[in-house]
Amino acid sequence: MKKKTIISSLMPRFARRNVLRQTPKPLKLVTLLLVLGSLLLSGCTSNETALKPLPDSTGPAEPELTPLKSESTTPMPSITPAPTPEPTPEATPEATPTPEQPTESVTAPASNLSNSTKSWYYKPNDNHEPPGAQAEIDLSLFNAYYLGDTSSKAIYLTFDEGYENGYTPAILDTLKEKNVKAAFFLTKSYIKHNPELSKRIAEEGHLACNHSVTHPELPGLSDEEVIYEIEETARYFKEVTGYEMAKYFRPPAGVYSERTLNLTRQAGCATIFWSFAHRDWLVDDQPGKDVTYNRVMNNLHNGGILLLHAVSQSNTEALPDIIDSIRESGYGFKELDEINRN
Repeated sequence: MKKKTIISSLMPRFARRNVLRQTPKPLKLVTLLLVLGSLLLSGCTSNETALKPLPDSTGPAEPELTPLKSESTTPMPSITPAPTPEPTPEATPEATPTPEQPTESVTAPASNLSNSTKSWYYKPNDNHEPPGAQAEIDLSLFNAYYLGDTSSKAIYLTFDEGYENGYTPAILDTLKEKNVKAAFFLTKSYIKHNPELSKRIAEEGHLACNHSVTHPELPGLSDEEVIYEIEETARYFKEVTGYEMAKYFRPPAGVYSERTLNLTRQAGCATIFWSFAHRDWLVDDQPGKDVTYNRVMNNLHNGGILLLHAVSQSNTEALPDIIDSIRESGYGFKELDEINRN
């Protein structure tokens, strides 16, 4: 009984050898799994048989177990495994180019600029050369000028109008008669009290320019207040006259700083200083017609921007002769608009 059980349990091993010898290499793994399964089944049968108690000598004899028949070892047909397709590499998506951002011109905030108060000055000379002036601030950075076209004998005639002293009509008459265009820097107060004269300035082809609302020293104001002084004057001029105010600003009393020059530029205006002026604003202490005439003629130079106050009786009386003599000296009159075109 025991011998038969052992032989029965060994039969699958012989079958395993035969199958392995006859099985193609590609199917060895599959075949091996089948054989192992057969072994497990055989082992279970063998174990169960071995654990049975021996028959009692007095009891009826157990029937002998018939050994399991060995299954045919006909080799399984060869199966050629399908080739494993090589993985197709995933397409790497092209990076979407980041659009270039437009380069903006960077303007330093006014708060980062010096607010050190400056008073405009120039250095006159006796040889009719364009004068030097303050060199602490580069005016070109702020669209500011005190000279026009110095390559030609050009003169730019400008008048400051803080209030009316009765002479502006005569000045306009002279300019019209001599066919000269000038620039008038007006305060809001002047426009308010002289709407018809303000309108006449623009109607006759002169530049009506900005001289602030209240004629303050700008460095003592906040950024918002400086902008207001410029924009409110321009707004009010258009409201009263129907004309646009020219984009030129003259700092009251010639007081300025880097910060206020920058704010003026941000407000869209060019700053206009001067290369000639004289003590003509004291209405009770006028220099006289001849003194005024000589002061102007002795300081003529290429690109000269002349500042005359319209409250001056001396300026008004000398103006016709000044215009004639300027032309006789080979100079011509240009407008401020021609400065920006140079």
